[in-house]
Amino acid sequence: MGAVDRPRNGDPLPCPEPRVPENVFAAYNIFVTCQTNDDVPYIVSCCGEDRLVIGTDYGHTDPSSAVTALNEFQRMEALDSAVKGKILSHNAEALYALQ
Repeated sequence: MGAVDRPRNGDPLPCPEPRVPENVFAAYNIFVTCQTNDDVPYIVSCCGEDRLVIGTDYGHTDPSSAVTALNEFQRMEALDSAVKGKILSHNAEALYALQ
């Protein structure tokens, strides 16, 4: 084939179908940070509960906001306590390879 990489008949080469993993987050070790003002139940429905960690703006304005955020997150009624435990603790252990 020539410099353009076309078959001799001039037709473009077929492009292979992209191979996207079923769980992109797990396949590429992606974690998503959520905050108390996010729609966390919706985020869980989109990317699952195993790749989320809690995040705050600690150090940016008010240091007490981090403690408040954790308390607010614990009070969220739309999330099961097991999911909250993953987001607040277990997933961070996986993210930082502490398990």
